[in-house]
Amino acid sequence: MSGFTWFSPSKSVFDSDGRIQPLGVRKGELANRILTVGDPNRALKISKTLDEGSVKIYQSNMIFCVYTGTYKGTPVSIIATGMGFAMAELMVVQARAVTEGPLYIVRFGTCGSLSADVPVGCYAITDRAYFIRQDYENAEFPFEIAKEPIPLDKELLELIKTEFGKLKEYRSVVGPDTSADTFYSSQGRLDDNFVMNNNHVIPKILDTIKDALSFEMETYLLAFLSNKFPDAQLRTGAVCLTLAQRTSGDFLPNDKKAQMEMTAASALLSVLIQAK
Repeated sequence: MSGFTWFSPSKSVFDSDGRIQPLGVRKGELANRILTVGDPNRALKISKTLDEGSVKIYQSNMIFCVYTGTYKGTPVSIIATGMGFAMAELMVVQARAVTEGPLYIVRFGTCGSLSADVPVGCYAITDRAYFIRQDYENAEFPFEIAKEPIPLDKELLELIKTEFGKLKEYRSVVGPDTSADTFYSSQGRLDDNFVMNNNHVIPKILDTIKDALSFEMETYLLAFLSNKFPDAQLRTGAVCLTLAQRTSGDFLPNDKKAQMEMTAASALLSVLIQAK
């Protein structure tokens, strides 16, 4: 955005110990290379792959948990964020506030597959992101889909493609992500207690985005912040494990999910330490 200036954040977001809230870290406690995940248990497991003895843990009063250490000698942080745009925005803006210089953030999450050709148990690599959000004033089709996507960082994307290309035992697919603002209504999930006229959400997405791939709740926000605010020096990438097949109803077994999470984490940490 032309003329944008990244002003110092309001002092009101720092507590008496100098920790930015709710992320819960001070300046110097967060690395400029961040792997962000939704699941706190996944963050804990991945933190155990960092260099032995290097990890420091910062637990906030909310769901955020930060693990900062080194991977093959390079400082990195792993952040558990929970779900949704609000948590993703908090993480990005507050991480930027307590770091200096370029900031590399790669999201590793789970997603639904919108493509009938992409089953569960694949890695969905995002090259661009769309959003879908609920329109509370439109009763006929109460959802809005982005007219244009926002790209993810090209250099990070190429590094991700290279590293995941080495994982011959698993399939990786590159394509667009659709990020929803809610778990139920905007993702076409049904509940008899809350009838939201969302039966046609997925068909509408597939009609609008012909090569739609992943369906989750955070990636668009990362792409938006990194593209619209270039002075923030933010570069973002995203990979999701296809946990559910939204066109067939298949779901990935937990044992395979756990195995694929750790395989992807090693690849993405390698991406982060190579980023320049």
